[in-house]
Amino acid sequence: MLFAKTKKLTFDYIERNENEEIEKITTALNEVDIDIEEGEFIAILGKNGSGKSTLARHLNALLQPTQGSVLINGKDTKDQNKILAIRKEVSMVFQNPDNQIVGVTVEEDVAFGLENLAVESKKIREKVDKALFNMQLSEYAQTAPNRLSGGQKQRVALAGVLAMNTKCIVLDEPTAMLDPNGRQEVMEAISYLNQKKNITIILITHNIEEAMRADKIHVMKEGKIVLSGTPNMILSKSELMEEMGLALPYAVRFAKMFQIKAPNLDENDLIQYFIREKNKNPILSQLNALEGKEKLKDSKNESKVTDPSKGLYFDKVSFSYQPGTGFEKKAVKNISLSILPGEKIALIGQSGSGKSTLFQLMNGLLKTQEGTIYYNGEDISAKNYPIKELRCNIGLTFQYPEKQFFMDTVYDEVAFGPKNLGISKIEAQKRAYDAIEIMGLPSDLYDISPLHLSGGQKRSVAIASILAMKPEILLLDEPTAGLDAAAKKQLFEKLDMIHKKWKKTIIISSHNMDDIANFADKVIVMKQGELMYFGDTKSFFGNIDFVKECGLKSTFCVELNHRLQEYGMKLPKGIVSMNDLQKWKDEL
Repeated sequence: MLFAKTKKLTFDYIERNENEEIEKITTALNEVDIDIEEGEFIAILGKNGSGKSTLARHLNALLQPTQGSVLINGKDTKDQNKILAIRKEVSMVFQNPDNQIVGVTVEEDVAFGLENLAVESKKIREKVDKALFNMQLSEYAQTAPNRLSGGQKQRVALAGVLAMNTKCIVLDEPTAMLDPNGRQEVMEAISYLNQKKNITIILITHNIEEAMRADKIHVMKEGKIVLSGTPNMILSKSELMEEMGLALPYAVRFAKMFQIKAPNLDENDLIQYFIREKNKNPILSQLNALEGKEKLKDSKNESKVTDPSKGLYFDKVSFSYQPGTGFEKKAVKNISLSILPGEKIALIGQSGSGKSTLFQLMNGLLKTQEGTIYYNGEDISAKNYPIKELRCNIGLTFQYPEKQFFMDTVYDEVAFGPKNLGISKIEAQKRAYDAIEIMGLPSDLYDISPLHLSGGQKRSVAIASILAMKPEILLLDEPTAGLDAAAKKQLFEKLDMIHKKWKKTIIISSHNMDDIANFADKVIVMKQGELMYFGDTKSFFGNIDFVKECGLKSTFCVELNHRLQEYGMKLPKGIVSMNDLQKWKDEL
């Protein structure tokens, strides 16, 4: 049975000046035709700015078409009398779970929608209990949502829409901010709702592995559907996918690298191919026989403090939120580490492990409650320490770049910092233009509001605004979240260039372990506020058991290698990322 249908759906974003005169019209959707069957699992892929989120917002009438139509169970979203009925049938779950949770406790949040529909108390109790049970949240009913992990919060959001007996859930990048375990939690919950409850799922994602779970995939480009089909069919167009700047699954990339023609949807297919074809494929035949598993050096903190007068030095630092109350949460516990000038480091850990708190301690946004932080040998908590100067030397960009924007144009946003440093107007302008150029932002964006830019461009503006102040250390909190593959690649290339050309210390946090393995020389690993490891990236990811102990998942190559060892094979020593694998292959 047909659940949703769009016919020649077109939508324009219209920008007006203060006199309400039209200044710019941007076509976000261009004659989109799509049919969605009841109970189907649909994934929508596409680069940033391709129209995915705009399409999602049409499916529950948050937006109405400029031209064309959207029908939900035969109800036209342009009919104002049908909007409430449509929104009862189609629910939205957004990227950031914190933006959609309103209750003081988990059960209050799940009940919120039902209360607004004036459902009687007894039925609310029944529906809430059932939804919490189905989402495996019963034990958290009385828990404050802000004490949950990211994955648990998204399950709370799913429980809320499940309680309302929704027929369809539209999810806009629901796992972008989650660690690997949280992502797995949410994807399992989505699969449960689709397969056991027959709820229609429409998943907007940049993660191709997530999209592979769907019955059908639609690929968008410049406001149009340019490719539709089953996961197998979409992957058969791998060259076209890459041309459009979309990432292929790691298993498919691995197979292409080794000229494997067999089915290669996932890791299981690769394993079976290895077993059958190892002695026939000239590249696979290079793999060594199993010689025993390599182990990480027995060191919790490889980077010993040699000179605390250089760079950042943490000496037994602890920090708690709401200390001395019943809600006290210890976010950072007795951390000691030393970051030397010019290092390229990743800060990783589960959601809620203390990463963002550690970043804010590094540049003085938060003050230590125990222990001391030194920058170039000086205590940054000392009474007369120039904290403004510290924040110029240690720049921080947040997970959501729009939260640090407050100027009207891109140029003014980037120039704001240097203008407040007391330097000449000409020097401030030069710094701003240099930073914008380094981040690759075109000149036609200079006079545009940063809030009107794509996700990747917003990240670039945020980083440029920090670079313009010429910091010695650049802290980037989840800078790739929500970016498509092409934008992510460009960002890492820019960061590599900044590191090499300007000799800056760069510390980046991310939940994508493969990105980290490709970029960082060292990793700081946090778990529940404690420092689990600080040292060589390859050594950490190479120890799959220790990675798991830290609550994380290793890279694709390490996970694949671990499974290959069961069959007496393994990848060459030192390979933890696809880049490592490509270099090894090129040298054969």
